[in-house]
Amino acid sequence: GSSNDWGAYAEISNCVNEANVTANYAQKSNWVPFVGGFIGDLWGHSSSTGYGTSYFPMSNLVNKGTVALEPANIYGFSGGIAGSSSNNSINGGCRFVRCENYGTVSGGIAGGITGAALYGTYQNCYNAADITGSSAANSGGITAAESLGSTISGSYNIGKISGSYTNNPISKVGTVENSYYLDETKAASTVSGAAPMTLAEMKAVTELPAAFRAALNDIVVLPAEYADYTVIRT
Repeated sequence: GSSNDWGAYAEISNCVNEANVTANYAQKSNWVPFVGGFIGDLWGHSSSTGYGTSYFPMSNLVNKGTVALEPANIYGFSGGIAGSSSNNSINGGCRFVRCENYGTVSGGIAGGITGAALYGTYQNCYNAADITGSSAANSGGITAAESLGSTISGSYNIGKISGSYTNNPISKVGTVENSYYLDETKAASTVSGAAPMTLAEMKAVTELPAAFRAALNDIVVLPAEYADYTVIRT
Protein backbone atom coordinates (compact mmCIF):
# COMPACT_ATOMS: atom_id res chain seq x y z
CA GLY A 1 0.00 0.00 0.00
CA SER A 2 0.91 3.67 -0.01
CA SER A 3 0.75 6.55 2.44
CA ASN A 4 0.34 9.59 0.26
CA ASP A 5 -1.31 12.84 1.29
CA TRP A 6 -0.92 16.59 1.94
CA GLY A 7 0.19 17.48 5.45
CA ALA A 8 -0.32 13.90 6.60
CA TYR A 9 1.03 12.16 9.67
CA ALA A 10 1.41 8.41 9.68
CA GLU A 11 3.32 6.27 12.15
CA ILE A 12 4.14 2.57 12.38
CA SER A 13 6.03 1.36 15.43
CA ASN A 14 6.79 -1.75 17.47
CA CYS A 15 5.67 -4.23 14.82
CA VAL A 16 7.07 -7.46 13.38
CA ASN A 17 6.28 -8.82 9.91
CA GLU A 18 6.86 -12.54 9.33
CA ALA A 19 4.87 -12.84 6.10
CA ASN A 20 6.44 -13.07 2.68
CA VAL A 21 5.43 -10.18 0.41
CA THR A 22 5.54 -10.54 -3.38
CA ALA A 23 4.39 -7.95 -5.89
CA ASN A 24 3.92 -9.31 -9.41
CA TYR A 25 3.25 -6.58 -11.97
CA ALA A 26 3.32 -6.23 -15.71
CA GLN A 27 5.34 -3.20 -16.75
CA LYS A 28 3.17 -0.14 -17.39
CA SER A 29 4.51 2.99 -19.03
CA ASN A 30 2.87 5.39 -16.55
CA TRP A 31 3.13 3.44 -13.31
CA VAL A 32 5.99 2.24 -11.11
CA PRO A 33 5.49 -0.58 -8.54
CA PHE A 34 6.67 -0.45 -4.93
CA VAL A 35 6.83 -3.34 -2.43
CA GLY A 36 7.99 -3.50 1.19
CA GLY A 37 7.64 -5.60 4.31
CA PHE A 38 5.36 -3.01 5.89
CA ILE A 39 4.44 -0.45 3.23
CA GLY A 40 5.02 -0.01 -0.48
CA ASP A 41 5.53 3.75 -0.75
CA LEU A 42 5.77 6.62 1.73
CA TRP A 43 5.18 9.82 -0.20
CA GLY A 44 4.61 13.22 1.35
CA HIS A 45 3.52 16.44 -0.32
CA SER A 46 3.17 20.12 0.24
CA SER A 47 1.16 22.49 -1.90
CA SER A 48 4.11 24.79 -2.53
CA THR A 49 6.86 22.32 -3.43
CA GLY A 50 5.19 19.08 -4.37
CA TYR A 51 6.97 17.35 -1.50
CA GLY A 52 7.06 17.57 2.13
CA THR A 53 4.83 18.63 4.99
CA SER A 54 3.91 15.01 5.60
CA TYR A 55 5.83 13.35 8.42
CA PHE A 56 6.24 9.60 8.67
CA PRO A 57 8.13 8.16 11.68
CA MET A 58 8.82 4.43 11.45
CA SER A 59 10.40 2.91 14.55
CA ASN A 60 11.19 -0.49 16.05
CA LEU A 61 10.04 -2.38 12.97
CA VAL A 62 11.37 -5.87 12.24
CA ASN A 63 10.88 -7.63 8.92
CA LYS A 64 11.51 -11.38 8.79
CA GLY A 65 9.67 -12.20 5.56
CA THR A 66 11.04 -12.20 2.05
CA VAL A 67 10.20 -9.19 -0.13
CA ALA A 68 10.17 -9.68 -3.90
CA LEU A 69 9.27 -7.60 -6.92
CA GLU A 70 8.45 -9.68 -9.98
CA PRO A 71 9.25 -10.06 -12.80
CA ALA A 72 12.86 -9.60 -11.73
CA ASN A 73 13.78 -7.16 -14.50
CA ILE A 74 10.90 -4.75 -13.88
CA TYR A 75 11.65 -1.13 -12.95
CA GLY A 76 10.39 -0.52 -9.42
CA PHE A 77 11.42 -0.35 -5.78
CA SER A 78 11.67 -3.02 -3.08
CA GLY A 79 12.75 -2.75 0.55
CA GLY A 80 12.64 -4.73 3.77
CA ILE A 81 10.58 -2.03 5.51
CA ALA A 82 9.31 0.17 2.66
CA GLY A 83 9.75 0.07 -1.08
CA SER A 84 10.46 3.80 -1.23
CA SER A 85 10.11 6.96 0.86
CA SER A 86 9.88 10.49 -0.51
CA ASN A 87 9.52 13.76 1.36
CA ASN A 88 11.39 17.02 1.85
CA SER A 89 13.27 18.55 4.74
CA ILE A 90 10.44 20.70 6.14
CA ASN A 91 9.57 18.20 8.86
CA GLY A 92 12.60 15.96 8.54
CA GLY A 93 11.10 13.63 5.97
CA CYS A 94 10.50 9.95 6.60
CA ARG A 95 12.34 8.63 9.63
CA PHE A 96 13.42 5.04 10.16
CA VAL A 97 14.67 4.45 13.69
CA ARG A 98 15.81 1.06 15.03
CA CYS A 99 14.41 -0.82 12.04
CA GLU A 100 15.74 -4.30 11.23
CA ASN A 101 15.53 -6.52 8.15
CA TYR A 102 16.16 -10.29 8.12
CA GLY A 103 14.28 -11.24 4.95
CA THR A 104 15.84 -11.36 1.50
CA VAL A 105 14.86 -8.47 -0.78
CA SER A 106 14.92 -8.83 -4.56
CA GLY A 107 13.78 -7.13 -7.72
CA GLY A 108 14.00 -3.60 -9.06
CA ILE A 109 15.94 -1.06 -7.02
CA ALA A 110 16.39 -3.00 -3.78
CA GLY A 111 17.50 -2.04 -0.28
CA GLY A 112 17.56 -3.62 3.16
CA ILE A 113 15.38 -0.91 4.71
CA THR A 114 14.11 0.99 1.64
CA GLY A 115 14.74 0.77 -2.07
CA ALA A 116 15.02 4.54 -2.38
CA ALA A 117 14.76 7.62 -0.18
CA LEU A 118 14.36 11.36 -0.63
CA TYR A 119 15.23 13.40 2.46
CA GLY A 120 14.94 10.42 4.75
CA THR A 121 16.61 9.74 8.09
CA TYR A 122 17.92 6.30 9.03
CA GLN A 123 19.13 5.90 12.59
CA ASN A 124 20.37 2.63 14.11
CA CYS A 125 19.01 0.45 11.30
CA TYR A 126 20.21 -3.08 10.55
CA ASN A 127 20.19 -5.41 7.56
CA ALA A 128 21.21 -9.07 7.87
CA ALA A 129 19.73 -10.41 4.63
CA ASP A 130 20.88 -10.71 1.04
CA ILE A 131 19.72 -7.89 -1.23
CA THR A 132 19.52 -8.42 -4.99
CA GLY A 133 18.72 -5.63 -7.42
CA SER A 134 17.51 -6.33 -10.93
CA SER A 135 19.34 -5.59 -14.16
CA ALA A 136 20.41 -1.96 -14.59
CA ALA A 137 19.27 -1.14 -11.05
CA ASN A 138 20.99 -0.19 -7.80
CA SER A 139 21.00 -2.20 -4.60
CA GLY A 140 22.09 -1.24 -1.10
CA GLY A 141 22.38 -2.58 2.42
CA ILE A 142 20.29 0.17 4.01
CA THR A 143 18.89 2.07 1.03
CA ALA A 144 19.78 1.70 -2.62
CA ALA A 145 19.29 4.71 -4.86
CA GLU A 146 18.07 8.28 -5.15
CA SER A 147 19.01 8.90 -1.53
CA LEU A 148 19.16 12.66 -2.09
CA GLY A 149 19.20 14.61 1.15
CA SER A 150 19.09 11.46 3.28
CA THR A 151 21.12 10.86 6.43
CA ILE A 152 22.17 7.41 7.63
CA SER A 153 23.81 6.99 11.03
CA GLY A 154 24.68 4.19 13.41
CA SER A 155 23.56 1.53 10.93
CA TYR A 156 24.96 -1.90 10.04
CA ASN A 157 24.80 -4.34 7.11
CA ILE A 158 26.00 -7.94 7.03
CA GLY A 159 23.99 -9.05 4.00
CA LYS A 160 25.36 -9.77 0.56
CA ILE A 161 24.50 -6.96 -1.85
CA SER A 162 24.32 -7.91 -5.51
CA GLY A 163 22.92 -6.91 -8.87
CA SER A 164 24.23 -6.08 -12.29
CA TYR A 165 24.54 -2.31 -11.81
CA THR A 166 25.72 -0.44 -8.70
CA ASN A 167 25.92 -2.33 -5.40
CA ASN A 168 26.51 -0.44 -2.16
CA PRO A 169 27.04 -1.96 1.29
CA ILE A 170 25.19 0.94 2.97
CA SER A 171 23.88 3.49 0.43
CA LYS A 172 24.73 4.95 -2.96
CA VAL A 173 24.52 8.62 -1.96
CA GLY A 174 23.45 10.76 0.98
CA THR A 175 25.21 11.60 4.24
CA VAL A 176 26.47 8.48 6.00
CA GLU A 177 27.86 8.62 9.53
CA ASN A 178 29.23 5.89 11.80
CA SER A 179 27.76 3.08 9.71
CA TYR A 180 29.46 -0.24 9.03
CA TYR A 181 29.32 -3.29 6.80
CA LEU A 182 30.89 -6.72 6.99
CA ASP A 183 33.92 -7.19 4.75
CA GLU A 184 36.87 -9.36 5.72
CA THR A 185 38.98 -7.73 3.00
CA LYS A 186 38.30 -4.28 4.54
CA ALA A 187 37.42 -2.97 1.09
CA ALA A 188 36.55 0.71 1.35
CA SER A 189 33.08 1.96 0.45
CA THR A 190 32.61 4.55 -2.27
CA VAL A 191 30.42 6.52 0.16
CA SER A 192 32.22 8.49 2.84
CA GLY A 193 31.12 7.59 6.36
CA ALA A 194 30.52 3.92 5.61
CA ALA A 195 33.36 1.73 6.85
CA PRO A 196 34.16 -2.00 6.64
CA MET A 197 34.48 -4.25 9.67
CA THR A 198 35.78 -7.76 9.99
CA LEU A 199 33.59 -10.37 11.65
CA ALA A 200 35.63 -10.17 14.85
CA GLU A 201 35.38 -6.38 14.93
CA MET A 202 31.62 -6.37 14.44
CA LYS A 203 31.08 -9.05 17.09
CA ALA A 204 32.86 -6.73 19.52
CA VAL A 205 30.19 -4.03 19.04
CA THR A 206 28.03 -4.05 22.17
CA GLU A 207 24.84 -2.25 21.08
CA LEU A 208 23.67 -4.65 18.37
CA PRO A 209 20.08 -5.99 18.55
CA ALA A 210 19.79 -9.59 19.73
CA ALA A 211 18.44 -10.94 16.43
CA PHE A 212 21.15 -9.14 14.45
CA ARG A 213 23.83 -10.54 16.75
CA ALA A 214 22.38 -14.03 16.31
CA ALA A 215 22.62 -13.64 12.53
CA LEU A 216 26.18 -12.40 12.95
CA ASN A 217 27.06 -15.45 15.03
CA ASP A 218 25.82 -17.70 12.20
CA ILE A 219 28.53 -16.35 9.90
CA VAL A 220 31.71 -18.36 9.38
CA VAL A 221 34.92 -16.92 7.97
CA LEU A 222 36.94 -19.35 5.84
CA PRO A 223 40.72 -19.26 5.35
CA ALA A 224 42.17 -16.83 2.81
CA GLU A 225 42.73 -19.52 0.16
CA TYR A 226 38.96 -19.62 -0.25
CA ALA A 227 38.88 -15.95 -1.16
CA ASP A 228 35.77 -16.22 -3.34
CA TYR A 229 33.81 -17.64 -0.42
CA THR A 230 35.39 -15.85 2.54
CA VAL A 231 32.13 -15.22 4.37
CA ILE A 232 29.44 -17.90 4.51
CA ARG A 233 26.28 -18.26 6.55
CA THR A 234 25.46 -21.48 8.37
